[in-house]
Amino acid sequence: MRTPRSARPPPHLRRLLTIVGNLLDNAIDAAAGGPPSAGGREVELSLVEAVDLVMVRVADSGPGIPSGAAESIFEDGWSTRPDRGTARRGLGLALVHRLTQLHGGTITVSQGPGAVFTVMLPLPDATPVPRDAQSTMASLTGGDRG
Repeated sequence: MRTPRSARPPPHLRRLLTIVGNLLDNAIDAAAGGPPSAGGREVELSLVEAVDLVMVRVADSGPGIPSGAAESIFEDGWSTRPDRGTARRGLGLALVHRLTQLHGGTITVSQGPGAVFTVMLPLPDATPVPRDAQSTMASLTGGDRG
């Protein structure tokens, strides 16, 4: 028996989960290490799907990207985390960068109160995600926060 197309996960879901997971992991660490703001330590995830692309935006209230480091943050081994002995560091942003480029997308970083990463990924086909999947995405982002 074949699974109906609308019940199958979209083909870009795996890479999207890898990208979102790595960006969120970094943002949570950064926010935890940053000074508490008036609103507390925050991480914000936005996912927007258009007909031909997906936009992922992850912002945090951490200390931001060190001055002059924007060019090197996507290199293997670059990290703001302290050395933990044998644990590998600095792989997440390099992986996100590689995946994004491999699939014809772009990634940018800018300063907000902390760091703001924006990934634009073209969809593998022009078929939008079913409406019920979009609702799931909206609930993951905390709904409409204006």
